[in-house]
Amino acid sequence: MTNLYANYGTSNRLVMISFNLDSQRELGEAFLKTNALPWLQCHAGEQGNNVLLPSYGLDGLPANVLIDPLGRIHSRNLRGSSLLNIVRRALSQPVRSAD
Repeated sequence: MTNLYANYGTSNRLVMISFNLDSQRELGEAFLKTNALPWLQCHAGEQGNNVLLPSYGLDGLPANVLIDPLGRIHSRNLRGSSLLNIVRRALSQPVRSAD
């Protein structure tokens, strides 16, 4: 994820958000003090009591979801070079309208 952000984090067409599902928000805050992650970080509540994962068809972490500019899920759970290649291709295409 840090490589993805280093390559594309300044694009106005890519927003990266990490969701922490620890039972206590402070656990995520402590992690971030020693692991600088420059993109948006959110505490989304405890994993077992969370609607975020199922709403995107996910059942655990780590996970990632690439959502297109129209709010549609483009792909899920890509890693490494596959993730970089998909994002590179997506950012090189013109934004399409909802029509």
